[in-house]
Amino acid sequence: MEKLKFKIAILGEPEVGKSTLNTFCQQRFDQKLEALHENIFGVSFAVKILKSIDVQITLVVWSFTGQDRYRSLRPQYIKGVSGILLLFDITRRETFEKLSDWISFLRKHNSNVPIILLGNKADLFEKRKVKDEEIEDFINDNMLQGYYEISLKTGFNVEQSIVRLAEMVYQFMKTGVKVPIKLKIERKEERPLEIDNKKFFDSFIITLREISRQIYNEISNKIANLPEISHVTTISKILGEISSYDIKIKKLFEDLPISIEVSVKKNLLKDWESKKDELLTNIKKIKTM
Repeated sequence: MEKLKFKIAILGEPEVGKSTLNTFCQQRFDQKLEALHENIFGVSFAVKILKSIDVQITLVVWSFTGQDRYRSLRPQYIKGVSGILLLFDITRRETFEKLSDWISFLRKHNSNVPIILLGNKADLFEKRKVKDEEIEDFINDNMLQGYYEISLKTGFNVEQSIVRLAEMVYQFMKTGVKVPIKLKIERKEERPLEIDNKKFFDSFIITLREISRQIYNEISNKIANLPEISHVTTISKILGEISSYDIKIKKLFEDLPISIEVSVKKNLLKDWESKKDELLTNIKKIKTM
């Protein structure tokens, strides 16, 4: 299993919920040590581990206090950050107005990583002080990768937001492509935006296709590098790899952590079968000795 570690920074003004967000991480450092660390350095941290079939992602979450006296310390902690959760309080307009300072800070220190904006206190939506048009402009002008409204009190959208950022960081690490969204907020009612499961899982489907593609490329390269006449044990080894991957992929589709339409699953499997058949056809062209 590929093991990756991503450092995630939670940025925003004081008392917008940064430290509370850490409680949603599954594994925490000793709370007394964390409190001491935060008092001294202005940073608290936690660890969250996300697992998939072939990837284990460890998110090291750093939460900055936001106090002015810590500003000189922040650059050293931003170094090596893979993704950012930028947090504001929808009931406190001043926390939104300060977001541009955080963007300027990130640009100054060359933090070219995926950024998701989170509007906390969705449970107090009726008291919000920021207009949708202002949020749209901020996201689009700064080319951010997402916006979600969350409630750290009820847990609304919190876990999904963290997972979504992890997906973006993984894709960015693999491709080097950071895709900004074009945000247009459309509310059916005057209530917080709930994460659209369809859009949320679209990227999951893309990841499944990417797994098949990477396996195909890996084995294709091995076949391409074989001499025209190869030893039978070498061929058998590659055939064994194809068979092993075939079992893993079919097992993956049987045990998906989300529910997807049968037709989509069939198309994904068909895509893999096509790639597998091409690999088998190509290896049969190699003569053995």
